[in-house]
Amino acid sequence: MKYALSLLACLMLCLFGCLEDEDNANSGGAAGSGGDAGAGGNAGSGGDAGSGGDAGTGGDAGSGGDAGTTGGCMEEECGPTTLAARVCEDGMTVARSDCRVNEAGMCRWVSECPEDVPCTAEECGPAPGAPNYLCEDGVTMAGPGACRRSNDWSCGYPFVRCPEEETCEPGESFIAADGCNTCECPSSGRKSEAACSEIVCGPGPDECTPGESIPAGDGCNSCECPESGNSDEGINCTEAVCTTPCREQSDCLDTQFCDFSDDKCGAGQEGTCNGIPEICPNGGVGVCGCDGTYRTNGCELAGSGTDVFRFGGCSTDDPAQFACGDMLSCNAESEFCEITPNDAIGDGQPEFYIGCRPLPDRCRQGDCGCLNLPEGPGAPSCFDGTGKTFVFGMGG
Repeated sequence: MKYALSLLACLMLCLFGCLEDEDNANSGGAAGSGGDAGAGGNAGSGGDAGSGGDAGTGGDAGSGGDAGTTGGCMEEECGPTTLAARVCEDGMTVARSDCRVNEAGMCRWVSECPEDVPCTAEECGPAPGAPNYLCEDGVTMAGPGACRRSNDWSCGYPFVRCPEEETCEPGESFIAADGCNTCECPSSGRKSEAACSEIVCGPGPDECTPGESIPAGDGCNSCECPESGNSDEGINCTEAVCTTPCREQSDCLDTQFCDFSDDKCGAGQEGTCNGIPEICPNGGVGVCGCDGTYRTNGCELAGSGTDVFRFGGCSTDDPAQFACGDMLSCNAESEFCEITPNDAIGDGQPEFYIGCRPLPDRCRQGDCGCLNLPEGPGAPSCFDGTGKTFVFGMGG
């Protein structure tokens, strides 16, 4: 019995010893498992050996690896910025630049304005409890607006206020908002309560009806009104050369001369305003201009602001005579020059018949009005711009 009790006591001591060793081993492994955040946590599993748990605490140092990996980029990774500075929608704020990782995983510079970055629910916070209401203008909704990012990059709910009521002097008239009707200010002095005329307004000076033709900016061509209805956006639709018609020099600008293709100075075909030449060749057989000016060539005449009159009109070496065509001279006091087209067709036929005719009594030189020529299609025409009288008759 004595030996049996001794044996039982030994067994119990052994059992308690084993349990204590297991507790020590387990507690060592727990310390080691603290390395879950870093690779050192695996070493913690060595706590099976008991003291190995102390080595497992090295996992705390391993957890520092999280701080070394970041979703952003260092500025040197993006390199020098190549983004051009831009102004945001408010016209004052300059967009900020930030070095970030793009979708391809590369570090790149990004330019953004406050309006480019939506506000998060956390940034906005709870919405204000104030109600919204329609202002008297029937358009503006007053009260807290939608959450948005302001120019200082903070997010919040802007409070919209009703526009101030426009006032006027009772009894006085003022122009309506449409720009063409007239209103009379009521006794309340509030423009919104005024009675106004109801005239149908046409487009304003800068407005047009889309699709309709409008004058081009060059003053001679035409353009089509754009969809926006803003004529300023459509007046430069063409680069066609302007051809302003003219009958006399006064129809053209100071930088132009009236150029007649038939060189009849308006007695025949209509002319076109063309630019005055800046450089001309020297020399020529001599030509007479529509205003009686004599120059050595047609370019010099154009440079002086007049076209060539092919039938003469300038004084000859004899002051008592004036040139009528290339070969004939008429009396400067008593005769006019008559040019009649030749209807005959064939080789050797002259283009015109030219002759000197006596001026009617009481008719002075260079005055077509005294001739009383018939009017209408095919009737003779007269030219006196050179100071001499020329009559272009019907064909003969």
